[in-house]
Amino acid sequence: IMMVAGSFRKEVTSTVLWLINYGLRIQCFKATPFKMSDQLFLNFDQVIPMREAEDFIISMAQKNRDNIEKQEEVKTRHKLRREFWTKMIPVVSKTCRLYQNVSPSKDHWLSAGSGMSGVAYNCVVTKSYVRVELTISGKTQEENKEIYDHLIEKKEKIETTYGEPLVWERMDDKRMSRIKAEKQGLSIFNYEDWDEMIDFLKNTLPKFELTFKKEIQEVNRMIKN
Repeated sequence: IMMVAGSFRKEVTSTVLWLINYGLRIQCFKATPFKMSDQLFLNFDQVIPMREAEDFIISMAQKNRDNIEKQEEVKTRHKLRREFWTKMIPVVSKTCRLYQNVSPSKDHWLSAGSGMSGVAYNCVVTKSYVRVELTISGKTQEENKEIYDHLIEKKEKIETTYGEPLVWERMDDKRMSRIKAEKQGLSIFNYEDWDEMIDFLKNTLPKFELTFKKEIQEVNRMIKN
């Protein structure tokens, strides 16, 4: 859009700048007539956006739109996750007590205590998988690795009790360690996957807790002693 006038009121220029921020390509030209001898001329000056700053203004407008879109995307993502957890908690609570007193969250994980400080059961949902995990994330990296090492010593027994292999991640370069059961190919952003994701959590979580409950109690006593 090109607007041409002898002058532009402040409310017009403010509105134009606002529209540019939302991606409208709009220019304001100040038209000034003048006479030279018997000839009449009309001079045009681009006042919005100023030619010297046009690229900068357009790039800033694009950045502003990107930020707005990102904020809206985050709001939608948070709302979606809360909706999923609201649906999931009562279903899973029928087979496992871990989340009976846990409220729905905007995050992509939902955490429940294990009875040992720094050790938690997490349900995790993303755009590509659903997961149940035991996270060891206490105050110190040294203690976390010690707890993990006690558990992995009993890997064969633990996996026999669980009934299938688990994924063990010591993560030497990080403070946290993790043991997980995961199902790929399901997305929190696809409503059609929700029932299958909830079924996985409902079936996996009680078995997961039962597998690790006594082991965690034993490690907890060992660490305290």
